[in-house]
Amino acid sequence: MSVCHLEAGVPCQYVTLEAGVPCQYVTLKQGSMSVFTLEAGVPMSVVVRPRQGQRQGEDTEARATVLVSAGPGHCPFQRRHEATKHQAGQNCLRVISYNILADQYADSEFARSTLFPSCPTYAIDMDYRKQLLLKEISGYNGDLVCLQEVDEKMFLRDLKHTLRTEGLEGVYTAKGGTVTEGVALFYRLAKLRLLESQRFILSEELQNNVMFADMWTQIQGCQDLKEKVMNRFTALQVSVLESVQHPGQVLVVGITHLYFHPDADHIRLLQAGLSLQILRQVMALYQNKYPEKEVSLLFTGDFNSTPEFEVYRLMTSQMAGFDDVDWTDKENERVSGVSFSHDLELASACGCPPYTNYVKGFHGCLDYVFYQTDKFSVKQVLSSASPQVVALPSHEEVTQHQYLPSITIPSDHLAIIADLEFKRQ
Repeated sequence: MSVCHLEAGVPCQYVTLEAGVPCQYVTLKQGSMSVFTLEAGVPMSVVVRPRQGQRQGEDTEARATVLVSAGPGHCPFQRRHEATKHQAGQNCLRVISYNILADQYADSEFARSTLFPSCPTYAIDMDYRKQLLLKEISGYNGDLVCLQEVDEKMFLRDLKHTLRTEGLEGVYTAKGGTVTEGVALFYRLAKLRLLESQRFILSEELQNNVMFADMWTQIQGCQDLKEKVMNRFTALQVSVLESVQHPGQVLVVGITHLYFHPDADHIRLLQAGLSLQILRQVMALYQNKYPEKEVSLLFTGDFNSTPEFEVYRLMTSQMAGFDDVDWTDKENERVSGVSFSHDLELASACGCPPYTNYVKGFHGCLDYVFYQTDKFSVKQVLSSASPQVVALPSHEEVTQHQYLPSITIPSDHLAIIADLEFKRQ
């Protein structure tokens, strides 16, 4: 498959190119093009002949610097596309959350040999994976596409332009520190209008936001915990959107990617609690500004926490605290009395499937779309937790090549997808 931007930034149609078979000339507005010698292991060549009316110029050839590689064949996401080939209804939003595996975490000898040993070198390369990612994401026909581990260069060079042709506009938020990845939101222009988007670095908010002053005082009393918290650069993107079709609906969308370390449940709980309070504050500001409007929340991302831990409990049970944490192996970071609560009726739109992340040594449910049950109803879910609807890739599909990522699944996570319907218009 190839997409060619050949006329004033307007993409031509997808062109199926069969290995080893030259395609015919494609007539354009001002000229023609031929692609030939498309064969695995051989660089692709393109010949362009400029033409205007009866005047023709000389052929110009460009040869790719990389070799053509074999395609993956049928991918599991293509089966999922059967359920998403049409956009969600007028009063619905199709919400996608997907950790797409940043190149900086896959492009190292340690990643190839230890983290993702079953994935061939060519298939873990971003030039390979991004072709699958773009095809997969586009085929879901999402209205809100919430991505984590987004390389800034991929957002600017690939995702932004490709998804714009699908009617989606994007906002990128970098993590703190020196990393070059972050989270991104893409929203369908025909359905949603962006009012604002803000970036919050959670460790900075803890130190500087007066809302967290008492909590910061408690945490400062434990030097080990303070250092661990301050060395985390987790970002929260908060975007506020208004429904184009129903301007009385205002949507606050939070996207985050919490700290990953297995022994850091307390850090993730702290980050989730800070995030919820920031989101509640933004919601309150808009509710006060527009008292006649309905302000709703969606909180999505890779929470790096399975359902039995405190992050999920906080989201769905409205309360959790440090006193609930298992402090084994981290007694030096123990702080008592830190707790969080909220009054939102939240649930996981995709339930709790057996896993959304499947790598060597671990598999579990880490990714969620939390929604307000009093504001939305779930219309369609692509999740194995709901057997009556289209499932996530089967276990056989996920493990066909042992672990993720693989030659047919381009990330170590699986995309989770739900169609949410506004209860009130």
